[in-house]
Amino acid sequence: MQAIPNKIVVGDEESPIAVFDNASIESVTEETAVSIIGDELFIDQLIPNVTYHVYIRYVFKPTDYKQFVTRNGLVMCCHYTYDIRKLPYATPVTFYSNGRIQGRYYCETVDRIGKDLYKLNAISAIGLMDRQRSVGGLFNGQKFPDVLRDILGEEYQYEVSDDVAKVMVYGWLPYSTRRRNLYQLIMAYGVNIIKSDSGNMLFTFLRDSEAEDIPEGNVFCGGSMRYNDPASRVEVTEHAYHYIPTVETKTLFDNSTTDAVHAATVTFEDPIMTDTLETTGGLKIHSAGVNYAVISGVGVLTGKPYTHTTKIVSADNPDAVNEKVVRVEEATLVSLQNSENVLARLSQYYFNVDIVENDIILNGERCGKRYNVLNGFYEETTGFISKMSASISSIIRARCEFIQNYTPVGAGATYTNCAILPEDAGSWEIPASVFQKEIPKIRVVLIGNGYRGESGEDGETGKQGDGNRGGDGGKGGAGGKAGVGGKIYSETYKLSGDATTLFYGRDLKGNSYIKGGLLNITSADGVSTPTGFLEVFSGKVFALPGTDGLSGSDGGKGGYYNPNGTGATGDNGVDFVADGQIWYGGICEGNFEITVVDSKNPAWIGSGGGGGACYGSGGQNSQWIGDGGRGGDANNARATDSIYGAGGNGGHGGGGGGGGGTFVIKHKDYGNEVGRGGYAGGDGGLGSAGSAGYQGCVIIYY
Repeated sequence: MQAIPNKIVVGDEESPIAVFDNASIESVTEETAVSIIGDELFIDQLIPNVTYHVYIRYVFKPTDYKQFVTRNGLVMCCHYTYDIRKLPYATPVTFYSNGRIQGRYYCETVDRIGKDLYKLNAISAIGLMDRQRSVGGLFNGQKFPDVLRDILGEEYQYEVSDDVAKVMVYGWLPYSTRRRNLYQLIMAYGVNIIKSDSGNMLFTFLRDSEAEDIPEGNVFCGGSMRYNDPASRVEVTEHAYHYIPTVETKTLFDNSTTDAVHAATVTFEDPIMTDTLETTGGLKIHSAGVNYAVISGVGVLTGKPYTHTTKIVSADNPDAVNEKVVRVEEATLVSLQNSENVLARLSQYYFNVDIVENDIILNGERCGKRYNVLNGFYEETTGFISKMSASISSIIRARCEFIQNYTPVGAGATYTNCAILPEDAGSWEIPASVFQKEIPKIRVVLIGNGYRGESGEDGETGKQGDGNRGGDGGKGGAGGKAGVGGKIYSETYKLSGDATTLFYGRDLKGNSYIKGGLLNITSADGVSTPTGFLEVFSGKVFALPGTDGLSGSDGGKGGYYNPNGTGATGDNGVDFVADGQIWYGGICEGNFEITVVDSKNPAWIGSGGGGGACYGSGGQNSQWIGDGGRGGDANNARATDSIYGAGGNGGHGGGGGGGGGTFVIKHKDYGNEVGRGGYAGGDGGLGSAGSAGYQGCVIIYY
């Protein structure tokens, strides 16, 4: 039998470090794999044993390269051939078999196993990515090739099929390794990495295409069969990330009591809105993203995180005997846009597949492709090759794993469009293109009216003076609580094609609904959440609660004054500051003596405290006869945001009334005290009403 022509090129193919052919290749082992459902990202391996003779190599190196330039502008000098025993890590290794590229690899180590015999340990590009960093990021509709380039950089050769190139990516990737983030990307969209005809990584979808035949004469006897232990349930968590300005600020880094850092990279556990990054002390930010900041100096770094919400979608296997739950929880590129496709893909696999292992004579078969084969038990098998361990000599014998009973489903995104419909009565026709999809379905999200914000409370009346001391000022009224966002209800409906119209509207209680035709659902069955609902395609957040109203300021304490000159001046009402404005508290008019009753009975009076200010008005001054000042009346709550399902804003609290002053009456001639008492506290200001919530809507993803 004629040996298969093999060739291994070490280094650049145009200017290689070394080339080995059949005469110098003792043996080759190649292990390749592809996950049919994207639950793993394998590292392929090439392990050739080669004969290599070490020679002393002389190098011609001109001292002035500028004097040795060819007509086309290239530097002319001798090529220097490296000693393969000292190959740098990640030197390219290209394997040819039968005149075609079998695979592209990168040298990891070189082991000497004989006088002139060496073992090259080479790995696929995926293996290099374990040592390389990806900064990740938030994605809101970037194309798959652009996200792929962000992860891989420019140093790898790869190809992207046309259908994969059309995928739009949504979600978050952390600061991690390139391999981990690449795994997240392909798993979320059902993309497989197989070898192209040129040996490069090819990002493509598996298709339920016609299987190729493996000749019976190329199949060895024996093998094994692993029968499926079906899962009883599959659960997939979908993720959403959006920014809410009211979220609390987090401390991200603090070296205020330790040594300074220089151009240090600080990574964040959760994505941070970069516009909120702030430093104290001498800390300086050189560059930053949602997952990291490069800083120098000493101080504290703070910022506000994006809000992270989750939802679980699931499928049950009615034929399962034992409980076995498969969960996908940390895949942060799984969102509403693609979660149901992930669920369908995993359910198809874990509910059905069996695995056949068999040795074949390799004749161009590749992992990720579908074949018909008469297995070692003389049974017809049709399945995808997921793993292959090949030993290459005069023939290429490969131990293969065939995944049978699997039909590829769930490629790309489940939904690529959405309709946002005001909840006034109407109808919506499902586009014909939806019925042509691999899995025809729609997801409906109903959002009810937001709820009205509560009214702010009136300010308290100031306390009356008691003759010995001024009355305490009244407390400012509490701001009203914000109205919660509208209730959110979501349901997925698989389409059968017998009805295509949805009828929607809003009931008298503000609930949105769909009735008749395909569905009969209402937002009344949903729940309100403090984090609202992220509409993934537009990036808008619906059904958020409103803002709480602001509490009014306190009134000032009343004063008192004695004939012997002792006492205390009353206090002004407390000022109020908001939205860059200031409203001032009322003024305490001061202490003075006045004659009352008759000229022989003068009174010493402590003035009342000033009224407290509030949002929209200042407090009133205290009365000259000792009464406390009235608190300010609050302006109406801010109008509700015109965002579907937004909760109303709380009303503002009124200002507190000023405390009452005191008086002492003393006989002028005899010096004895005739009377002592206090004046009334000021009335509290009025609180304002909260604003009404905004109308809801119906969202249809298709």
